[in-house]
Amino acid sequence: MACPNPDCRHRNKRKLRPLVISLIPTPATQDGGTINNNPSTPDDDGTSPPPPRSTTATSTTTTASTTARHEQITRMFTTHPSLSTHFHPPVFSPGVPSREIRNRIKLLEYANKACLIPDGEWKAIDRALKEQQRSCEEDVEDITTKLDNQLNVVSDVGTQHVSIDPFRYLASTTKVDGLPESEESNNADNVNDSQQQHQLIKKKKRWPQTITTSLIPIPSTRRGSAEDIALPYSCELWRKAKTLNRDRSVLACTLAHLVAMKTLVDSKVDDDVGFDFILEDNVRAFVGFEEDYVSMTDGHANSNEWTGWSCECANRMWDLIDASDSYATDNAESAQQSQCTSDALQRCHLRYYGWLGNFEFDNIPTGKTSANKQQQKKKLASDTQQLEDATDSSTPRFTAPGGTAVFGTFAYSVSLDAYRTLIQMLQNDVGALVWKSKKMRAYHAKPIDKILPRHVRETFGERSVHLTDKVAFVRCPMLGSLLHQQWEQGFCESTELQLGLLMGVSNVANDGTVWNNVWLTEEDRKVVEHRQRRGKWTERTKL
Repeated sequence: MACPNPDCRHRNKRKLRPLVISLIPTPATQDGGTINNNPSTPDDDGTSPPPPRSTTATSTTTTASTTARHEQITRMFTTHPSLSTHFHPPVFSPGVPSREIRNRIKLLEYANKACLIPDGEWKAIDRALKEQQRSCEEDVEDITTKLDNQLNVVSDVGTQHVSIDPFRYLASTTKVDGLPESEESNNADNVNDSQQQHQLIKKKKRWPQTITTSLIPIPSTRRGSAEDIALPYSCELWRKAKTLNRDRSVLACTLAHLVAMKTLVDSKVDDDVGFDFILEDNVRAFVGFEEDYVSMTDGHANSNEWTGWSCECANRMWDLIDASDSYATDNAESAQQSQCTSDALQRCHLRYYGWLGNFEFDNIPTGKTSANKQQQKKKLASDTQQLEDATDSSTPRFTAPGGTAVFGTFAYSVSLDAYRTLIQMLQNDVGALVWKSKKMRAYHAKPIDKILPRHVRETFGERSVHLTDKVAFVRCPMLGSLLHQQWEQGFCESTELQLGLLMGVSNVANDGTVWNNVWLTEEDRKVVEHRQRRGKWTERTKL
């Protein structure tokens, strides 16, 4: 069905299918990747926890918040005329609660859904869990029978702590009395004072040493230190992820995006169309400009059928899709004529429909840099001078190694090749997910908006990442970030600047018209009006 808007640039295109990541409260359902749906799931150390405390208020608040986001996204795509004409109703991909991945078994289940754990390791984990859970159920029945026969009482044996080891068939851990002889001799040589020797011996007794040996062969493609690659992938992942503090929510976000990417690429394999892009539940659509209203007196042939906004959101997405396809076609034709086999055959593998960033074309600022970084920048500039001369001036380029120019993965699509190589890279390197320097006490998780674009640019070249200069989706103003609350105000200011540059508005701080072209709820409008009156962004709870 064609779009009734006569000014729509892509009125005859098919409807786009969004896949939205959201924490929707749903009853636990068992599927191929879920093994244990018992509410008394074993805790971090593999033991079943006692009955939970009363958390009615907390759970109610969380449920109401997540449900509101889910309903707002659904209402945005189904009620607005310009969006319902060009988009199918959203389908939701389940998010990953950060509290659940503190549990060892839950972390392994979510990692398996994200296709991170190798198939051989997951079969061994599945076997160990089923055997131990079956044994625990038999023990509970025996204890209940004995209590009924001997004491004639019924005991709540379900609250007993039962140790479950999911790594039974993957690795074996052996406790040793002290350090290896070579290490003991080195420590003894370095310690001269008798008091220090006494403290060293006391420390050995207080912290018994363990040796973990893998029971399965380790692939030769694994990356990491000798201590890391000696362990199976799932063991190394749990050993590092259990020390995450505030970054546990970052790892949960990464797992949720990996699950959504799998759903996206699988839908395209099974169906010719499938899902077209991935959204987070914190976005709002750019629906059009005020002057794009089509009135009854404009003289259009179909003006009596259209009284809504312009179809700017869908038009911007189709403009980017067509530009990416034509770019790949032109490069393929030019490469075939010149018999070139280099980067000219690059096509789009990562496409952003909404983004934030802090860079300038051909000159991306990196903030304060040391003398060594300045030398690296000069060396890099001299090494890539020929490449920069052959590159179009509108292509963003790094001026120093590393770094990410575009932040935020709240509206994007990824190719099948990019997803497969990304999973292959993550399966060989746990350090690509969680990392720690020598002076850090705990591990830190890498966000997906750094992992994904860096991998795509490194694997397929710098021209394989495309982004629109006119964003189709933006972050909702002051909705409340679940990961970076301290950057919420900066997100809104960057979005204002981005929309202001597009519309030619200089003073975006006092001009609230930049948000008039974005689909917002009544609460969102109140936040924007408060910003326009007071000149600063404020949390919703403080309004």
